[in-house]
Amino acid sequence: MLSILVGVIIMIIWLIILGIPISHFLVFISSQLLLVVFIFGNTCRTVFEAIIFLFIMHPFDVGDRCEIDGIQVYIVIMPKHLSQHGSV
Repeated sequence: MLSILVGVIIMIIWLIILGIPISHFLVFISSQLLLVVFIFGNTCRTVFEAIIFLFIMHPFDVGDRCEIDGIQVYIVIMPKHLSQHGSV
């Protein structure tokens, strides 16, 4: 985090030395950042929701083979919060 802050400060000093108006540069950068957020924001949200669904809300499915305490079991039925399993 500190390196990012130092980088931003160095960039602003560099812009002052070169005589580039800082306000115009910041408006340009913020508009590009806004564009990236609109393009990739929904994709990132969808990927995050898919990972949460797959690994937290729905880790097993009917027909999966699992090992519980060294015993291999086969998922037979999957109600909402309870699963029944039988030996393989």
